[in-house]
Amino acid sequence: MSVRVCRRAGRQAGPPAAEKPEPGLRLAPLGADELTCEAQKLEGSEGFMIVFRAETPGSYYWINFGGWGNKEHGIQKHGGGWNLPRVAGSVEQGKWHKVRIRCEGPRFQIWLDDEKVFDATDPQAFLSGSVGFSVYDTRSQFRNGPVTSKYGRLRAENGHPEPYNVKYWEIDNEMWGMGEERYNEAIAEFAPAMRAAWPDTEIIVCGSYGYDDGQGCTDGWDQRIIDANAQNFDYISIHYYNGLRRAADYVDDPRRYEAFIRDLGRRLRESENPNALIYCSEYGMMTDFGGTGPDWRSGLYTAALLNGFERAGDVLRIAGPALFLRRTWATMWDNALINFDHRTRFGGGNYVATKLWRDHYAPDLLEMEGPDRPLNATAVRTEDGRAIYFKVVNPKQHAVELELTVKPGFTVGDASMRIINPGDDRVKNSLAEPDALRIESHPVRQDSQTIHVHLPAISAGALTLSSAN
Repeated sequence: MSVRVCRRAGRQAGPPAAEKPEPGLRLAPLGADELTCEAQKLEGSEGFMIVFRAETPGSYYWINFGGWGNKEHGIQKHGGGWNLPRVAGSVEQGKWHKVRIRCEGPRFQIWLDDEKVFDATDPQAFLSGSVGFSVYDTRSQFRNGPVTSKYGRLRAENGHPEPYNVKYWEIDNEMWGMGEERYNEAIAEFAPAMRAAWPDTEIIVCGSYGYDDGQGCTDGWDQRIIDANAQNFDYISIHYYNGLRRAADYVDDPRRYEAFIRDLGRRLRESENPNALIYCSEYGMMTDFGGTGPDWRSGLYTAALLNGFERAGDVLRIAGPALFLRRTWATMWDNALINFDHRTRFGGGNYVATKLWRDHYAPDLLEMEGPDRPLNATAVRTEDGRAIYFKVVNPKQHAVELELTVKPGFTVGDASMRIINPGDDRVKNSLAEPDALRIESHPVRQDSQTIHVHLPAISAGALTLSSAN
């Protein structure tokens, strides 16, 4: 579907209360009483949908033009149980259709190509919210198609005749509402066709939420996808937000989720495609919903989880945190790495921890001996062998004395440490104080091959050991 927003009118209802009402919906923070736009169906068996009055993640309306096999139009209310009888109608492929939606209190009037399709009143209406656009059961080859293909020509007309050669493709996102039976059918249809067209494509399929145990959106989803389609994908994409449907926990939950990842990796190894890997495509911690940004709890969780990702690197190959960017008046998903207004920005606790960990990335994971509690730590070596990074989280409310000894084979020449040590897990950065959480130097004591570090309570740091050779 292509969309051109022509005009929007009416009063601004304030910051949108929903930024992600349901998988597949792409919302714009308009909050308008009237929307006029043009929409074009490009390809597929269905039409297009326009979301309006999206108040919360589960409370919104959408108008479905050309739904149900492109045979009917209908208004559906999510989170309220009010649905109008559908009316006969379809949309024409390749045509720009004019759409007008007018909301006056509980009354909704909707036109398609200047013909009024609906005029109805919901006695328990949602009275404000965002709008957005959605599609279902459509196809696109815009990015990788040759110039001779339909969308390849469109790409060339837009100034890029060469294919983008995108390698990684996920067959939709968070498809749990579709059900695994229908989603498995879609994978079996799309994956072979994609590989036939682009043999180097790495295919990603939608995996589970959380621990896939019913305390979220899925219950046994991963195994049913593996059983039906292991041979048709290269990665299974999993999502998890600690603090959402589970209590926020930066002490024990990172290790529990690491164990879940390892078990999922074991099941992939035992499947028809033992080379399949895991992509954790959304992860983070939800602490507050007030729009003030993630505090240091999210930083402690992120650092510990990144250590777990490194330890599980044989089965987990890609990971991506979420949210990435958030305007500060958006309160529903208050866990973004980068938070901004029209003037400036600040990094959340998760950003500060991610920055420190990324600055001390190295590809070679080293074995460690000794207790793995209460600290959460990994040791990695640079590709040239000239430095070792020891990344450690102390999630406890008391300090820990650390003694680290490097075995022969690497001669320690110099030791230094960078640390995040705010003293309270509720400390957070803000537009007014963007460096309340910051990375600072931290003293260490070196005795030949042994390093002594005093790790403050609820801190996270990276120790650099430089080779004397």
